[in-house]
Amino acid sequence: MPKGLSSQAPHRTSRTLFGPAPPLDSTHRTSLHKWRNMPNGLSSQAPHRRLQTLFGLAPRLGLNHPISLRGCIKANGKKLLRHGNDQTCCNICYAIAVSDYGKQHNQLLVDMWNQALQIHVSRFMTESLRQLAQVEAFSKADGITLKEPPADLRQEMRNIDGPDRLDGSRAHKQISGMLTQLGFHHENEVPPLQEWDMGDMLAIDMACPKQKIAIEFNGPSHYLKSVGTGDVASVENGATKAKRRFLERVGWKVINLNYLDWIEVYESMMRASRKVNHG
Repeated sequence: MPKGLSSQAPHRTSRTLFGPAPPLDSTHRTSLHKWRNMPNGLSSQAPHRRLQTLFGLAPRLGLNHPISLRGCIKANGKKLLRHGNDQTCCNICYAIAVSDYGKQHNQLLVDMWNQALQIHVSRFMTESLRQLAQVEAFSKADGITLKEPPADLRQEMRNIDGPDRLDGSRAHKQISGMLTQLGFHHENEVPPLQEWDMGDMLAIDMACPKQKIAIEFNGPSHYLKSVGTGDVASVENGATKAKRRFLERVGWKVINLNYLDWIEVYESMMRASRKVNHG
């Protein structure tokens, strides 16, 4: 579990951390506190509603500690298959895939995926469609075969847009321009695979396809935040970790550019430019 979630961590990192969404509400705080303090994640008697909340939290927080998420899956997988609602199916598939447990919990992933495919397409929210699209991509990268979605669901998955690509197009243009000046020939918003029909889902910020070099700009939304203060921590969220792992597994060399590093570089460039202009 990320050290920021540990009660033994130093004061600076001991506050509960959360991903790019708004700070945790009281329900999430309570659920995360109970998860953190229960042996083996959760007991087999845990209410399935609490499990649904936790499986929604796990991938966003990047929780993949063997005593937390894996123990929770092992203890409650069958219960969730019986009692989980539509969103639960998508959350569990996504939590398993993002936390890199697809091979360890292959059967539960397949069962939950098949159950999700039985849901009528009109009942899927945009976030659920986005989750399923990423689950399929991550699973293929891991060599896991999942059943082909029905034609109408496949079409809806193709039509969704990916999450906000960059933390401001201005930063993107600045970085892309600098890379061009340095002689790095690249393209923007590059699909991760040649045969890709998921639009900008999991698109690479800047990439050189010929050399298989991917540059990902990690803005503040790529990191966890401290509840209460909203301060951005240095711990990447689950989605950012999962995307890097996915790109590496399909053959890309990934370079993650931290937004603080970029700010430092940009300010240095501006200072140097001012000195030149003023002699």
